[in-house]
Amino acid sequence: MLKLRIFSVLLLILFACSLNAQEQQALGFEEALKHALEKNPAVTGAASDVRSAEAVVEKTYAMFDLMMKAGVNYAESKPVVTSILSPEEAKVLAYNAGLSNKLFTGGFLSVDFTTSKTTLFYPVIDSGVFPISIDPALFTTAHNPSYTPKLSLSYMQPILKDFWGRPDQKAIKAGALMVNMSKEGMRSAVINTVASLKEAYYFVYMAGLMVKIQKDFYDDAEKFYNETVSLKKIGLREERDVLQTKASVLDSKAEIAPAENNYRFAAENFLNAAGYRPDEWEKFKIETSGEPESAVIPEKMTTALENTLVEMQPAVMMAKTGYEMAVTGREIAENSSLPSLNLVGSYGIEGAEGALSESFQMLREGNNREFMVGAMFSYSFPNRGSSGEVKEKREGAKKALEQYEAAKSMTRIQVRSSYRAVVSAKDNYEMKKEAARLQQKRLKIESSNFSQGRISTRELLMAQMDYHTSRIKETAAFYDYIKAVSAWNKINGKYDSYYNELAKQ
Repeated sequence: MLKLRIFSVLLLILFACSLNAQEQQALGFEEALKHALEKNPAVTGAASDVRSAEAVVEKTYAMFDLMMKAGVNYAESKPVVTSILSPEEAKVLAYNAGLSNKLFTGGFLSVDFTTSKTTLFYPVIDSGVFPISIDPALFTTAHNPSYTPKLSLSYMQPILKDFWGRPDQKAIKAGALMVNMSKEGMRSAVINTVASLKEAYYFVYMAGLMVKIQKDFYDDAEKFYNETVSLKKIGLREERDVLQTKASVLDSKAEIAPAENNYRFAAENFLNAAGYRPDEWEKFKIETSGEPESAVIPEKMTTALENTLVEMQPAVMMAKTGYEMAVTGREIAENSSLPSLNLVGSYGIEGAEGALSESFQMLREGNNREFMVGAMFSYSFPNRGSSGEVKEKREGAKKALEQYEAAKSMTRIQVRSSYRAVVSAKDNYEMKKEAARLQQKRLKIESSNFSQGRISTRELLMAQMDYHTSRIKETAAFYDYIKAVSAWNKINGKYDSYYNELAKQ
């Protein structure tokens, strides 16, 4: 009965393991990267900054919107009656409508239409002398109610302030620069995410390969130990050989658990970098490839190529954009310090106070016209507010230029370092790869020599150790090469395609 229970428990464990294995889904780099770009706060935050900057530009363009206005007013008045011909009450209903727009010249053009309906009420004269009552309105106005329509066209053109240098257009330019800076920030976040995830992905591959190397080392050591024990039984090996091979077995076995722990760390680190929650980590089985990432590595770093790579880096482009924004702000401040000189003019036609049809008929005929031109000048002395603003913006522009130059210098160092690193890492990997091949060849020769009794057990163990060590060095060199390639591809613009694809969404 006890055996049956144990067997049932084992079946349940195996069934649970099989279910867990079935639940795991393969996860490659591209799928993980897509998830990372969707979940990474740095990327989503940068995308939000871009949308916010575009919204600011949209608000800036509001200065060129067509503005419409309309209104209606009703008023009543009851003045003190001073004579029999004075109205005792007046009711006025006024309407107005207008359109105004900022033109490409920087001036404002507006069209306004107003009209009012005025109704007057007079006291009725009843002196007792006349047999009938008399309405005083018959002697005071020809039309009651009366209408006064008016149509006018006005234009205001700044000459100095608000025109020289077109600060309105510079404000739009500043907004566009802010959008560009936000986009560079987003590009930086995207390519950094790609590069870091690439590094984490190949770290998983390296950790998995390290586990395989340690297990292979253990299998070879155990096989050699069993062979040594068998040979000792027939007197071809000594006790010290058995002890030496047994120690090699224990050493190699002890390295397996740390290697497996490192692999689990690498896998969890990759899944975390991809934006998956801890409760989702067990659902995935990471598929890795030993194919190194392609990279275009020039034979020589020319000055022209170096300058191009420096200028295209997000940090430099953001610093450059910041400098251009500071210069634009300085130019706006310099314009704002100018005196205000505005030319104004208006032309209007008005229908004289009368009946509805007659007043609008006079408006259409345009006989009652108004024309006005003028100039308005204003300036404050000693204008310390504007002069202080100009000084502040000039210092800001100088500081931004220094930051731009500093960013270029630091980035130039990074470009040179990255180029040297990828070249040396590639050479180092090729040499380590060849060294591992030679050590494998040597191990085959030493194994043959050992079988023929030409070398000792220690010499064969050393050959095995050297071979597995060379494999470890090859794997580490491969990882260093992949990291260098990823850093170089981040610099040469290969990862920009990920940003371009994301920006289209």
